[in-house]
Amino acid sequence: GSPGGGVNDGGFSIGCGNTNVTTGLFGRSMVIDSVTRTYQVRVPTNYDPTVPLALVFVFHGNGGSGSGSIGFGLQNAADAGTGAIFVFPDGMPFMAFGVGWDETCGSYDLRWMQQIITSLESTYCIDPRRRFAAGFSWGGDMVNALACCLGPTFRAVANASGGELWNATCPNL
Repeated sequence: GSPGGGVNDGGFSIGCGNTNVTTGLFGRSMVIDSVTRTYQVRVPTNYDPTVPLALVFVFHGNGGSGSGSIGFGLQNAADAGTGAIFVFPDGMPFMAFGVGWDETCGSYDLRWMQQIITSLESTYCIDPRRRFAAGFSWGGDMVNALACCLGPTFRAVANASGGELWNATCPNL
């Protein structure tokens, strides 16, 4: 199942079959803890609401943005552009460290990722067994936190040039 619902008994998200969707690259916003958070979503232009796709989050490093992490090009890898929905979240100022991520388990950022998953899986046809995350630098630290704090939610994470984990005590999942 999905951390916030959004999955039917057949193993695919409840968004399967929904034809009232947006495709291409577009911005979205969501309120978490009374703060409006923004992110970019890329849905293949040939999206088929009967074919479950992978869901891939891509996290920027310190001072970056979701739009900037599009420049990493992961969505351009062979078959990725047609086989996955990509999410490029925008970090926000965190303590005195710059624009990035709160990696502690239960943080607003971790809960926000769960809200994004629930929202997208309620709208689009996504295979919840194929959720992935990649990140660079502080974004790499964030994917470490996703693996630590939300382990069963993601099939795999990829960390590039990040190595820290704020909350080194991972819950027993």
